[in-house]
Amino acid sequence: MLEELLKYDKLGSKDELLFLLFKALPLSDNQKIEDLKKYSSSRIFTIGQSFNGIIKLLTCISFIKIHGGKVSINKEQFDPINHSPISDYFVQDDFISALLVYIKTQNSIHYLFNIDAVKYIESDKMFYLKESQIPLKYFPIRNLFLSINFFKRDAFNPNHLLVNPKFNSCFRNIVINELSLQAQNHVQQKFTLAHLQHRLTLNDNMEKKRRYLLKISKEID
Repeated sequence: MLEELLKYDKLGSKDELLFLLFKALPLSDNQKIEDLKKYSSSRIFTIGQSFNGIIKLLTCISFIKIHGGKVSINKEQFDPINHSPISDYFVQDDFISALLVYIKTQNSIHYLFNIDAVKYIESDKMFYLKESQIPLKYFPIRNLFLSINFFKRDAFNPNHLLVNPKFNSCFRNIVINELSLQAQNHVQQKFTLAHLQHRLTLNDNMEKKRRYLLKISKEID
């Protein structure tokens, strides 16, 4: 499903997402998607280019439900009433957490956040990653993260994307923990493979020894 999301070049801007989440979608339940698109485009012209990507994104993180060409808010996952003021929504980790958890469930955290690219600046209490190590296919998500201020560009190093410190806890709990777990599994796998190779070598030596003894036995006979 993530692969389907990444087919969209644009996943919306901060303003476009806020408009859909807090103004357009709450107008009524079970809106026709085409009607929603026409209404949204009449209010924000640029949203016409990213509308389909936004709808796919909100579906992936379960903020909306689609059935029979109609869309409605999934209030078990997202309820506009619980977030006020609207302008502060992306200062909270509600949306960020939902997206990161979704990426995690798709087993793709390590692709977007390469373990060798993620660093931590102790003095600034800040995470950053090397932008050059983000695969091209993940650029739509990178651009989204920049738009909602999850990522900020480093003024001193153009290749560094700083993780907004407000989301340190969220980033640590979801991304860093997942990377650490995968690193541990990788080490264990390497040990297992090395152990297996050692056993195979021992078995090979034993087989050679068995064949040698059998050969000597036949020569004696």
